[in-house]
Amino acid sequence: MPTRSSDPAGKIDEIDGTCTVEWVLPRVLAKEQIQMMHDRLKTWCSTVDGTLGFLEGETPELAAA
Repeated sequence: MPTRSSDPAGKIDEIDGTCTVEWVLPRVLAKEQIQMMHDRLKTWCSTVDGTLGFLEGETPELAAA
């Protein structure tokens, strides 16, 4: 099996607004670790939403495009 260390693990399509994960390193996580990842992703999503709202408010001409 080829090494995956330098291979892309997925792609972000900014036009379609999608993120595709094609490969992840197999690993066993404890429930606490999964919960921590969940919490961090929720925080990140909230930050992204806040940034988007700010940008839309500051640059309405870009939001209309």
